[in-house]
Amino acid sequence: MTTCPNCGNGLVGQPRFCPECGHRLTARATTQEFRIVTVVFCDVVKSTELERELDPLPMQRLLDRYGQAVRQALGDRGASVGKRHGDGFMAAFGVPELHEDDALRAVRAAGELRTALDELAKEVREQRGLEFHVRLGINTGNVLVRDAGTLEEELTGTPVNLAKRFEELAGAGEILLGEETYRLVVDAVKAEPAGPLTVKGTAEPQNVWRLLEVLPDRPGRARRPIAPMVGRGREQQLLQQLFERAAAEGACHLVSVLGSAGVGKSRLVDEFVAGLGDQASVLRGHCPAFGDSVTMWPMVEVVRQAAGIAPDDSPEQARARLAELLAGVERGNLVTERIAQLLGFAARTPACPRTPSGRWSGCWRHWPAAARWCWSSTTSSGPTRSCSTPSSTWPSTPTPR
Repeated sequence: MTTCPNCGNGLVGQPRFCPECGHRLTARATTQEFRIVTVVFCDVVKSTELERELDPLPMQRLLDRYGQAVRQALGDRGASVGKRHGDGFMAAFGVPELHEDDALRAVRAAGELRTALDELAKEVREQRGLEFHVRLGINTGNVLVRDAGTLEEELTGTPVNLAKRFEELAGAGEILLGEETYRLVVDAVKAEPAGPLTVKGTAEPQNVWRLLEVLPDRPGRARRPIAPMVGRGREQQLLQQLFERAAAEGACHLVSVLGSAGVGKSRLVDEFVAGLGDQASVLRGHCPAFGDSVTMWPMVEVVRQAAGIAPDDSPEQARARLAELLAGVERGNLVTERIAQLLGFAARTPACPRTPSGRWSGCWRHWPAAARWCWSSTTSSGPTRSCSTPSSTWPSTPTPR
């Protein structure tokens, strides 16, 4: 039976929304086709021994929490999560919807899941004196996708079998990556060789990598241009003219680069920014293609970079850096608090005024103005430009000096 990737509820037929949680369901393919899919298998280590130590009810509660964590971590990144079989899960990135970063989504989700389950393992250790660990295997490859009753039945091919074998060979708390998956995420992870490993059913040993850490805000594979860009002279000239106009007028210009996947949108932007040299300071923001409430995320990233806020800065340090950036701005303290709210490290929530009808007007309406003040303070030495590409990247911001 097909299940909801968000809550695991069994689905009858092909509904557009889950009747249990309301999650929007993408229609499954009705024909057979080959796709590049990243498959994830997750299992509890020594679950039989753990079950002997726990009563059935506590064990069931533990597995329910484990299942909820799996569905949330993998489902939030866009995976189709199969029904739990005992203590094992199978998930697939690229089914039903393909994304260019499916491998990176899978690896990031696996890292987040391991972190979430570490907290659960700590709780089990403190309350029960028992060890709770999971292991994961991830592999990417060309598989046959067909319409079927369960995710396990939908996917057929050697990459699926290898993902399962990698999971079985992983140690407690380990995540093993197949060679193709590692190749697609090499610039976004720290990993060490765990092979070659002899895998049952394969003729030759498999190169496998042990995931150590997922690096934040990194593409799976950084672009490495090895040939000059051709055929974009007019576009480059237009961007340069707009840059010069913005610098001369002290006004902002928004440029949207549109085109089909693979035509070179990001390359055009990168070439333009590189050509500015020391005329500009560049700030970059990305709009993730998954998750909720990501509309303002590019602005969050841009402001963090402008203020020099590091990922490991405490809320106090972050506010201090933001206040330094906004020093001398009119109503600087209020602007600092508004922006701090947007970034998630406000010391307090400033009171929102009431409308004439007596309702709270909401602090969201103050953030655009606060952002403009913040923006003007970062561009006091010259205008700032935003360059955007769809989905995985949003603004790159050069500031003419």
